[in-house]
Amino acid sequence: MASVLTENGDMMAAELQALRSLSRRLQVAAEEERARIARQVHDTLAQELAALTLDLHDVVMDLPVENEDLRVRLDRMQQSIGLASAAVRKLINELRPGVLDHFGLAAAIEWQTQEFGKRTGIACQVSGLEQSVTVPRDRATAVYRAFEEALTNVSRHARATRIEVSLEQREGLLLLSLLDNGVGIEEGQASSSSSLGLIAMRERIRHVGGEVDVRGAPREGTRVQITIPLLTP
Repeated sequence: MASVLTENGDMMAAELQALRSLSRRLQVAAEEERARIARQVHDTLAQELAALTLDLHDVVMDLPVENEDLRVRLDRMQQSIGLASAAVRKLINELRPGVLDHFGLAAAIEWQTQEFGKRTGIACQVSGLEQSVTVPRDRATAVYRAFEEALTNVSRHARATRIEVSLEQREGLLLLSLLDNGVGIEEGQASSSSSLGLIAMRERIRHVGGEVDVRGAPREGTRVQITIPLLTP
């Protein structure tokens, strides 16, 4: 009987490991596809809109002064193109933020925090960002996506008016902390199987050898801390 239980346990562990490996490959494939689409949108749609903006500007400048009605209509077209261009830039950043690839994780965290503050009206404080820290691409992506999920949870559930974000390097580890002053998550919620966002966040970070710690108390806010090794063990 004991041998059967052991065999079943080994099979379950192997299946769990296989599922996690598959999840990891799917995440990598999804990120690669998002990056490919972002590049394609930038190189086609964004460039065409930019060229159209310049051409339309030249047309407006060449119009006779007395043709005011046509000038107004072209001005409206310029505004519409401007809105479309802004939407395309937003889409590109959501697919794959250029700041992450070109300036690193610290800059991307700071940019995302600023955008979050503008979008939600929640006061944001950022500290300890070490711009010189080099983080491997896969780990930087995992931390950035987990941070996005943490911000989403704040905006949806926390009812917070302020958040504090810190990023620091300590003894070969990278620590990202997000603290809000909201209603606070209860212990059962932090580990609940129904908290799909937290589960996804933990799995994403687990894939790069890190861990996510979520702690809070009613009316005392919630702290999410993400820890990953900077070097492969």
